[in-house]
Amino acid sequence: MNYLPAADYETLRAALPDLDLCAGDDILVAARQVKSADELLLLERLARISDTAIRTAYESAAVGTSEMDIAAALTRSVYEQGAQQFKLMIVASGERSQLPNVGPTGRRLAPGDVCRVEIFSVIDGYHAGVCRTAVVGDAPPIAERIYANLVECKHAVFDAIRPGASSRHVYETYQKTFNALKMPAISFVAHSIGVNLHEPPYFGPYSDHVVQEGMVLGMEPLVYRTGHGFGMQIKDMIAVGASGARLLSDVTDTEKMFQIPA
Repeated sequence: MNYLPAADYETLRAALPDLDLCAGDDILVAARQVKSADELLLLERLARISDTAIRTAYESAAVGTSEMDIAAALTRSVYEQGAQQFKLMIVASGERSQLPNVGPTGRRLAPGDVCRVEIFSVIDGYHAGVCRTAVVGDAPPIAERIYANLVECKHAVFDAIRPGASSRHVYETYQKTFNALKMPAISFVAHSIGVNLHEPPYFGPYSDHVVQEGMVLGMEPLVYRTGHGFGMQIKDMIAVGASGARLLSDVTDTEKMFQIPA
């Protein structure tokens, strides 16, 4: 029922007046959580396309580059690598990096700017979203400290995700590390992904799901409102194997912020 247009629903009801039409959303959600071998290969390819596109865009940037310029480099790379389209492109620099889901503007990069870029590459209806944080020139010490915490969160969450794990426990593991910053935490730190940008289950405090082998997840420790005029995010695509998580978006080293020349 979340996907069927109302007009089509009425057409079905008129054509099949003796049948009760029941929502099958929960069945589809459960079926989509564990990926087939072909789905996994496609999502791994898409993860690298998104990751490569962001790195390419950052490598083309410098002081004075506009967010629109970054967006142009992003989209060019996505298509050159074989993606059919993209969804939810975020290019947010400076004070705009605090905003959750914003597209590019004419704002130009200045020394010290923090920049968040995210894009979902799409092939045959499947999505893979990756986000990387960069800094123009040298990062302020507070930015280095906050980003280092997100890196710790990334490793803690990655290590906690394995078959049989509790999604709520994974989120609590994230919170233990993130709380050192004394900043507002996102309401989930991972989610399933595939034919939609976001799919259940969400790894947060309000529900609890068992992690299954074959899941593909978007893992995203982040903070929007740091109180210092910038936001930061590390979003990766990971696959759940028999012994634990495997990184799919493995093109860019996220141990440190990408540095754009000042």
